[in-house]
Amino acid sequence: MKSWALRKEFKLGDYGYKKVSGCSAALIKENKILMVHEVYHEVYPDNDYWTLPGGGVEDGETFEAAAIREVYEEANFRVRVLRHLFSRKYEVGTENCFLVELVEESNPKLGFDPELPATKQVLKEVAWKPLTDLQNDIQVSKVIKVMGIKI
Repeated sequence: MKSWALRKEFKLGDYGYKKVSGCSAALIKENKILMVHEVYHEVYPDNDYWTLPGGGVEDGETFEAAAIREVYEEANFRVRVLRHLFSRKYEVGTENCFLVELVEESNPKLGFDPELPATKQVLKEVAWKPLTDLQNDIQVSKVIKVMGIKI
């Protein structure tokens, strides 16, 4: 499975993105982690990957609030932040990853990116993925390490 780490860099401005600080959310349930499938074929033909829910931090928004909002926008889950897991630099800024938990049980339902028009949506799937399948993913491997999860 292609992961976020393997995606090609995109030019700032493609799909409306600019240099921003970002967030991601690790939601773990029964040795599975919530992932979203993003596809950017209009810009790069091979640019599709699975990643943690996340995105940019809006003006005046905290990283924690952004993580909560992004999980809701992308997977329709209501969550709360438990703790900060890690920070890392990436091509358009800095990512802060948070461990989150469900506020209420439900099934994931694919959301959308409100910053993009309906014809340019990049979110294609949302699913629970086994942690054992994602040990080499750049984000998930950090989650596993920081949390001390034994695979």
